[in-house]
Amino acid sequence: MSNNVLIPRYPGAKSNRDKYPVWDGQTYDVAIVPFAGSGRWCIPALQQCHVRSLVVADADPAVRAVWGMFSGKMMDSEFLSGCIDDWVKEFTNLIDVDFGSELHEDRAVKLFERLCFIHDNPEKEWDCEGHLYDGCDYAAAKILLHKLCFGGNVRSNAQGKLNISLRSDWATAIKSWHYELLWCPPDRPVTIHADWSECFQQRITGKTIAFIDPPYYAPGNGPRVKGGMSKAYAVHGGNPNDNSVLEMFKGAVRAAVDAGCDRIVATNYHGHWLQTVQYSAWADLVGACVADVIDSQWVEYGETAEFMREMGFEWFHDLGPLQTMNNINFSSNPAKAGTTEQRTVRHEGWWERGGVRQHGRVRQLSLLGEVAA
Repeated sequence: MSNNVLIPRYPGAKSNRDKYPVWDGQTYDVAIVPFAGSGRWCIPALQQCHVRSLVVADADPAVRAVWGMFSGKMMDSEFLSGCIDDWVKEFTNLIDVDFGSELHEDRAVKLFERLCFIHDNPEKEWDCEGHLYDGCDYAAAKILLHKLCFGGNVRSNAQGKLNISLRSDWATAIKSWHYELLWCPPDRPVTIHADWSECFQQRITGKTIAFIDPPYYAPGNGPRVKGGMSKAYAVHGGNPNDNSVLEMFKGAVRAAVDAGCDRIVATNYHGHWLQTVQYSAWADLVGACVADVIDSQWVEYGETAEFMREMGFEWFHDLGPLQTMNNINFSSNPAKAGTTEQRTVRHEGWWERGGVRQHGRVRQLSLLGEVAA
C-alpha cells in the first residue's frame, strides 16, 4: 500500500480536507508553510497546480531530510523508497522466524533501536551495530519510526533523545506496507528552511497563500488529562504549556500579515471545556466504568482570540475537540468506580484572512479529485 503524505502517522497532519479547508479555489504563485510537517495540504496543492511553488520550514532536521528527498535536493527520490523497502524486508524476514517467541521480538526491537540510533545521530556514519548509514537512511528512519512506534508519535525526552517503543502489532502493520515518495513536479520549486521566520525573510512576489499550523499552545499546568503535556511530546517546540509556543504562533501570523499574503489560514487551540466527570459505582461486562459529565465550564484563551482579531482575521470557526489529543471518551477502569474528576477538552480554532471563506460558507473542493470551475 502506498501513501499520500510524506510521513505516515504524523501527529497533527490535518488529513481531513473537509475539516481543514485551506485552499479556496484560487491559483496561487506561492504557498508559505512555516510548520511543514508531512505536507498533507500543500503537496497535493502543488501537484494539482493550485500553487506554483512552496516555501516551507520545519524545526525537526529529520522532517527536513524527508522534504529534501521530496524536492530532489537530496539524492534521487528512488533511493528513499528503495532504502525503506530494504528496512521493511529486514522486519518482514523476522515474521516467519520463530514468530511470537522471545527471540523473535528481541530481534525486532534491535532493528527498531537501530532506527532510533540513526534518528538521534544523523552526523555519524555507523549505527549501534556497526552498519554503515547515510542521509537516505536518516530520512527513512523518520518515516519508519512513525510507522512502527507505539501511537505514531516520535517524541523525545528532556535530553532530546527518542522516548518511544516498538508497537506490539508491528508485524501486522508492516507486512504488506510499501512506501512511495510523493512526486514533486520538476517545474515547481520547493524551498526548505530550518526556522519558520526564514520563510518570510525572502522577497515574496505574486499571489501568496500561507498556512500556519504550529505546535498548539495549551495554557495551564498539570497532568496531561487536565490539558498539560509532557515536554516529551513537543520534540522541537518546547512545552505546549509555555508561553513561548504561543509567541511562535503569533510571530508567524504577524509575519504573514506583514508580508502581505493574499490569504492566511491559521489554526490553534482557542479554548477548552473544563468538565467535571462522575464515574458509575460499578463496572460493565468489559470492566470499564461509564462516566457522565455533570458540569461544564467554557474557558476561552482570550490572548489568542484578541490577537487574531487585531491581526484582521475576518472569519473564525470552532473545529471542536482535537480527539487525538483529548480523552473525550470517559470510560475508565474499575479503580475509578464511584469517583469524580475534572477533565480538560480543548477545542481547535480555525482563522481565515483574505481569499474566499471556506468554513461556514462552502464545502472545500477536493484537492485530489476536483478543480475549481
